[in-house]
Amino acid sequence: MKTTDDVFGVAAKDYFRTNDNSLQITTKSSLGDIDYIPISYFFRQFEQMNLLEQKALQLCVSPVLDIGCGVGNHLLYLQERQIKAVGIETSEGCVDIALQRGVQEMHCDLWQNLKEETSYQTILLMMNGLGLAGCLNELFSFLLKLMQQLDEDGFILADSVDLRYLFEKDVDYGSWFSAHQSYYGDLTYTTSYKDLTTSFDWLFVGFEILRDICNSIGLKCEKLLELEDYHYLARISRL
Repeated sequence: MKTTDDVFGVAAKDYFRTNDNSLQITTKSSLGDIDYIPISYFFRQFEQMNLLEQKALQLCVSPVLDIGCGVGNHLLYLQERQIKAVGIETSEGCVDIALQRGVQEMHCDLWQNLKEETSYQTILLMMNGLGLAGCLNELFSFLLKLMQQLDEDGFILADSVDLRYLFEKDVDYGSWFSAHQSYYGDLTYTTSYKDLTTSFDWLFVGFEILRDICNSIGLKCEKLLELEDYHYLARISRL
């Protein structure tokens, strides 16, 4: 049974109020690893972002939809560049903080509720935003839904990580689509802060698999940049 406390929102409010760099959230994945993430990480300036985020932001064309935008780091940078940008985020606490930080347009909602009435030139999915699909089998419908929100020549900018580096000797990359074997990038996370806990499914997808899925539904997928451990930035558009 999954819990749905607003872990990120409460943590963000505490940090925004106190500026206490010792505050952190705890995450545990279905692989068994435990990480402690400083809340300050979610309040980074452009100069503190990794090269994939920086490049994606520099490639954005107005208007932009930032899905899963947290406390608005990317939106604030785009606003400084006079690029119209809208954010959606499921955490009410994060939305509240983003608006207090100066984000001009932000909505608390699920990506599943996006309407076709508004279209964008760029959809931004950063900090492994493709993970919002939940699992590999849902990635097809996730991408098709997002393409409905784009102008004819619009594109998605997304980053993810191929977790093959954790399983180099054990993974059969040809069997990723087997109904009898779950994809190694389908994970479940449990995140906690103080006495709050939330759990959710989260996808990490390798570039080659992402490209194959895009091709199968009539989309073009380009790798724009790759860092260590198969962490890459992709641009997805219509053929």
